[in-house]
Amino acid sequence: MRVRLIKNHSDFPHLSPEREYCVVGLDHESFRVLNDEDEPILYPKSVFNVTDAHIDQNWVWERFGDDEYYANPPELQAPGFYEDFFDGNEEARRQFESYVRRVGEGRTKPEGRTKPGT
Repeated sequence: MRVRLIKNHSDFPHLSPEREYCVVGLDHESFRVLNDEDEPILYPKSVFNVTDAHIDQNWVWERFGDDEYYANPPELQAPGFYEDFFDGNEEARRQFESYVRRVGEGRTKPEGRTKPGT
């Protein structure tokens, strides 16, 4: 799935207006996208237009009641995965990077910019 930021939002400094982003998870209120810093952050759905609605059929869907749901690729679905990722757990980070490479998602940064240490 891919989305595009509708307009510049000062609340979201790591998103660029009119840029397309890869969705790596979603829930009933948010898309988890690889932002301009290549971090998988949850953002409100309302700030995006969907440009490609395709979601791999292997994603795991969890539904709670009529209007609450969560969906992620199976590799990123484990309870506490993103907590581990953001706490710097090396295994979670390796797993995430492996997923990003597997789906062929290029970096979201403008050309010439790289992550520190790369």
